[in-house]
Amino acid sequence: MRFARRCRTCGSDRHGKPVLADLPRPPHLSLSYDGQWALAALCEEAEIGVDIEGIAATSWDAFDRVLLADLERPALAGLDGAQLTRARAILLCRKEAILKATGHGFSVEPVEVIVSAPEDSPELREWRSPRRGPAAIRVVDLTLGLSTHVAALAVLTDAPVRAEPG
Repeated sequence: MRFARRCRTCGSDRHGKPVLADLPRPPHLSLSYDGQWALAALCEEAEIGVDIEGIAATSWDAFDRVLLADLERPALAGLDGAQLTRARAILLCRKEAILKATGHGFSVEPVEVIVSAPEDSPELREWRSPRRGPAAIRVVDLTLGLSTHVAALAVLTDAPVRAEPG
């Protein structure tokens, strides 16, 4: 398989969402990696985004200020240690999966994408960016069977989403 990139914001082929090249009607594709782990998702019907995050990578002090909106921070109140870093990783995964599905990537600030609390069903609660947000989106937390990583999938649809490992 050959991959290409296309930025929906500026049209560049040097960055942006990956696409399968040389196919007449390629499926929608999203890729993510973290250290030794990689995750890929394909969908024929709608744009998708997938993200995998190492839990330990969220332990830096400015994480909440840099990546979370004021509305999201109360969900982390009272958490510390492993509970806090896992909750942060879940929030970040949901945000990045959404930004990948929309094709915006980090051209939209993560604080402008408000997601549900880590213990709640995953969803986009509010889109604050002046850039056009999704008309419909479904977010799914993925089960990896890893204690060190979490992952999420976002699909631009209002239909139910079922993620199947492959």
